[in-house]
Amino acid sequence: EFILFNYLGQAIKTMNVNTNHSQIDLGDLTNGIYYYHIKSKGIVISKNKIIKHIQTECDSIVHNT
Repeated sequence: EFILFNYLGQAIKTMNVNTNHSQIDLGDLTNGIYYYHIKSKGIVISKNKIIKHIQTECDSIVHNT
């Protein structure tokens, strides 16, 4: 089981994962820091963080003075 948490520790997405290779769509998430746990038989076997940052047009504008 894949569980995604926001920065407040609230579970915002869960997904059953039954294979060694799975893809999880995170396209609906806003920019920010997220944490995930992967559980097997109720035990957390992996955990880490995801930093999502999509560059926008405003991010790439260079201001000349």
